[in-house]
Order: sequence, then C-alpha cells, then structure tokens
Amino acid sequence: MKRTYCTLLLTAAICTGHLHSSTIALHFSKYPDTPVLVLLKQGISSDTLYSGTLDKDGMASFPIPAAYAHHTGMATVRVQDASLDFIVSPTGESTAIRCDESYIHGGNTLFEGSPENEY
Repeated sequence: MKRTYCTLLLTAAICTGHLHSSTIALHFSKYPDTPVLVLLKQGISSDTLYSGTLDKDGMASFPIPAAYAHHTGMATVRVQDASLDFIVSPTGESTAIRCDESYIHGGNTLFEGSPENEY
C-alpha cells in the first residue's frame, strides 16, 4: 500500500511538472552573438527570466522557471536597442519568437505556439 501511494505521488508530481514546463525559443537571425535579456513584468518591477547570448545563428532557448510557471502577464525581450513586449500565460506549450528583420517590433515578429500574441 505504501509503495503504491509513493508511486502515485511521484507520477502525479512528474505529470504536473510536465504539464506546466514551457520553453521560450528566440530566433533573431540579424543578431548573432548578441546579448539578450527577457524580463517578466510585475507591476512597476521586473524579474529576469533569461539573460544570455544568442548563438551564431541568432538563436537561444530557455525553460520558464518553475516559480513563474503559473504566471500570466507581460514580458519584454531586449536585444541591443530593440525591445519587444509579449504576453506570457501558463499554457504549458513551448513558444517561439521569430524575427528575421533588423528592427524587431510586433509588426514583423512571429509568435509560434502563442495564440495570445497573434494580432
């Protein structure tokens, strides 16, 4: 009985974590080897979701930390002088943010796997 209970508890923990594990992939081909920052806005303050460097193809990918897995709100991607706001929601789906232009803005950026950002 104890073993069955532990197995069920472990399975539930794994499934719950899997359902809410989201990944954000960034694809900015005009910005290879460039620092990138992704901030989660919370009122007048911001928390850093990701700070790193895009690879030689202008790509980076990161999981949303568990502490923010259920957060719904605005986030900002900053690459050089460009800044792009987008909506983060706890869908459990992976999101790809793609722009192949020199100037990143909402009008020329594709949000794959993120219907709340399609406009």
